[in-house]
Amino acid sequence: MEIDPNDDWSFEQPLTAIARVLCLCLMSFGAPVRDQAWRNQASKKLPVWKTSFDHTRSQIPERELRQNPPSSEYSPSESSGRTASEYLPSSSPIESPTQRRRIPTRSRAQCAPNTME
Repeated sequence: MEIDPNDDWSFEQPLTAIARVLCLCLMSFGAPVRDQAWRNQASKKLPVWKTSFDHTRSQIPERELRQNPPSSEYSPSESSGRTASEYLPSSSPIESPTQRRRIPTRSRAQCAPNTME
């Protein structure tokens, strides 16, 4: 892909998948860290939705769901009763990088070993 340095618009929108992922990562760094209380409050406000897979699966009789396909080594796992549309976030919040101790680093202008330690 060619980038024209004279075209200001070419830098306004990420055009490649890598550029889009990078933008999402950079935007997430500025997002506030949300704790479990925030997650619990948000989950109370959000509706639980059914996906089309849930509806389609509910239309298949239980005895057909338990059948193995012919010429297959497939063995179905026991379902926990949860649907694919339900999501339970982890109970522990992510530690903020600003709360961790930063390790000071120095750049060396030469290849000689560091003798300051």
